[in-house]
Amino acid sequence: MQSLEEQLKAARTTPVIQTFSAHNLSQTTIQTSITNHIHVNAWDGQDRLVVSLDLLKEVLRENSMLREYRELPEVNRYDPEFVSPYVLEALMAVIRRAHRLPDGRNIRQNPSRADQVQVLVREGGERWEILTLVDAVRLLFRDAARQMLHLANTSAALRELTPEERSATSLLPAEYRRRPEKYEREGKSRMAAHLADLGAGSAAAPGRRDPEVADRGGAPDRTEEADREARAAGPSRSAPELPA
Repeated sequence: MQSLEEQLKAARTTPVIQTFSAHNLSQTTIQTSITNHIHVNAWDGQDRLVVSLDLLKEVLRENSMLREYRELPEVNRYDPEFVSPYVLEALMAVIRRAHRLPDGRNIRQNPSRADQVQVLVREGGERWEILTLVDAVRLLFRDAARQMLHLANTSAALRELTPEERSATSLLPAEYRRRPEKYEREGKSRMAAHLADLGAGSAAAPGRRDPEVADRGGAPDRTEEADREARAAGPSRSAPELPA
């Protein structure tokens, strides 16, 4: 028999092994939820369309038509009729790239009318307002041209853009300003196709249900063929006033 002293010594040196049956174990599950809330720029705010110098550089260097434009002889670059397709492509390329950004998705097709769009407004309560496609093209083209011309004259553009890129950034939007109605008329089908690609509903503010759509109606989504018929039918009713 071990003495008390030997038993105490053994207790200090022998590891204690505890066994647990399954029903004695309790499992604690910790669930972590991460919500990314992205602030979408309002159509009736200052940032309806945001064009940064980095965005402009990407457009000028990745778009094949705009690379082609930079290689044109000078006589062609100053010919209004010759450069017409390049002007339209420059405006649409800038708008497409700006709408790729999550905070720029403030416009979408109106699923009930092919000649209308829905734009996210916040004044008076966040909601989607109806706007004619014609007005949307006009406002977006004007914003794109204005911001391109502004960027062309910045010191950052002098440092980061080549002379050919600066020339394109100035000449193409300037040509749009000479004949805006022509380009807005020709840009309607391009804008409609862009908004279709953007996807119905993708402009909704992330993490929230869609705000109420003003004057939307309950018509079902149209097919592509029905959209073409609606465009041929003529203009829609007047749109609500939005700041220029």
